[in-house]
Amino acid sequence: MPERVWERRLETLQGDGRERHPYLAQPAGAEFLDLCDRLGFLVMAEAFDEWTLGKVPEGYHKYFSEWSERDVTDFVHRDRNHPSIVLWSAGNEIGEQDTPDGVQVLRRLVDIFHREDPTRPVTTGNDHIAADGGRATEAFLNAEDVVGYNYVDRWHERREIFAEPDRHDHPDWKMIGTESGPGHEHLWRSLLAGERHRRREAQLHDRDDRGRAAPEVGRHARLLRGRLHCGRD
Repeated sequence: MPERVWERRLETLQGDGRERHPYLAQPAGAEFLDLCDRLGFLVMAEAFDEWTLGKVPEGYHKYFSEWSERDVTDFVHRDRNHPSIVLWSAGNEIGEQDTPDGVQVLRRLVDIFHREDPTRPVTTGNDHIAADGGRATEAFLNAEDVVGYNYVDRWHERREIFAEPDRHDHPDWKMIGTESGPGHEHLWRSLLAGERHRRREAQLHDRDDRGRAAPEVGRHARLLRGRLHCGRD
């Protein structure tokens, strides 16, 4: 897709007067991230749509065991110098979120992300935090630096109270709406306002794998990173 098309789309989002954070459900092109850097967008960059449990017959689950570590490493090395990226996601609506051994898969991926970039937190987009017949396990959610919510309002009383109970039941959680409708922005703002998060500026590596110098970190990216940083000293 021509770069100008992406630029126009991002400018349109800026023009509606609201702060928008692109959510990339698959690795994006460097040109797109360059635009986000320049225009001041904050990005959650996501590596996988499935792990060991497949969603389609010929999906990535067939290669996950052999290739996931290398793919995460290459993914982080390529994009970690983009100041627009404030959060890594290890997966979207992953089937392992509600299985007994899913946390082991998650911890392995989180460790790889931390090893390759110790300055940014890691999440996943979880669509079963509140669900019938298969809730995400507490161990799985506790293993994330930031707990990501996908459409938690699909389920019963959560249509009204959203993520509010979790803020009280898990005061140590950092939470973010990884995939939610625009009508829920005020709910996430109220949750964020009720939390006190440690502020710490994420560093950028001097050079990326192609020898490019790291660009300046924008003020909004510094603030959001500070709110989400999990303090791994």
